[in-house]
Amino acid sequence: GLPVATHKAWLEDMTGQILATSVGDLTPEMLEAAPQVMSAWADNPFDTEKSKSSSNSAPTMERLMKRLVAEQTATGNSDAANTYAYNALLHGWARSGEGEYAAQRAEHILIEMQDRCGAGNASVQPNTASFRSVLLAWERASSAASAAKKRQEATHAAQRAQRILEWIISLHETGVNESATPTSECFDIVMKAWSQTNHADAPQITEQLLVRMEQLNREGNTEDVQPQTRHYNHVLRAWQQTKAKGSAQRAEEILDHMNKLATHTDNPIHPDFDSYNACLTAWAGSDENCSARKAESVLRKMESAYKHNSNKDLEPDAVMYNIVIDAWAKVTSTAKTNGKCNIKFFI
Repeated sequence: GLPVATHKAWLEDMTGQILATSVGDLTPEMLEAAPQVMSAWADNPFDTEKSKSSSNSAPTMERLMKRLVAEQTATGNSDAANTYAYNALLHGWARSGEGEYAAQRAEHILIEMQDRCGAGNASVQPNTASFRSVLLAWERASSAASAAKKRQEATHAAQRAQRILEWIISLHETGVNESATPTSECFDIVMKAWSQTNHADAPQITEQLLVRMEQLNREGNTEDVQPQTRHYNHVLRAWQQTKAKGSAQRAEEILDHMNKLATHTDNPIHPDFDSYNACLTAWAGSDENCSARKAESVLRKMESAYKHNSNKDLEPDAVMYNIVIDAWAKVTSTAKTNGKCNIKFFI
């Protein structure tokens, strides 16, 4: 709630006091405040991902963590550098905007935490929040690479994120670390990373992750892992972006499956605007002969859902109508080129 300048000055002052205190002399109040200061650096309002100075917070937090580790070594206080402090550092790297470098650093810290915990230091046991931050760091690395048209780097980041997800599942199922639970949000992050890679295998991989969620949910030994609409949307977007033969048809099959699931009142899966938009766009971008007709068919399904369910969120917008019109325009252009112009329009 402090003004930005005041907040920043307070953080810098507190950080300076902690770093300037001789090793072994940190007061209990300082030890308690240090992780809070690190958390504040991670979430500070003057340091956004879009800012050029966004990388300043993480190195500052690294210095604070190094100071806490030194205090722990000197005094034997195992709680000086605890999970809370490490999680703040992981969160800081995840939102630093440093792409793959930040993700690699976050993953290294996570491995160090688990190794130290396995060696008997329970105060640094990584939990779900720890893994979530590392997953988020890799997803953002994938997003940045994808935006820069670096498909190979985006795919590499998605693969690393999936490896972290498989690790947390393994730790939880074997009982090695019961504080780390694979949640629906963990799956959401990894599926999002894959859906924006445009990799040929991304649709199948996201579908496999969805099936894994359903399996864990059925087994009932993992909380909060039930698939939601957003997870299905990641699969739809992955199929939309591949533009491979049969991809649009598969997207529509998934959309129809979502609609069937929505008929069960206790099911949280209901196709939303993004669901229909991904399927419609997949057909509109397809080279198949029936693409325009199929795109319009999806639009009509959306109109029907909007009218019958009185769901304002399902109202098609002008962009969607234009997508369908453009799809028909491509068909018309092709027909004229081939000397055939007996196209029937349904709009």
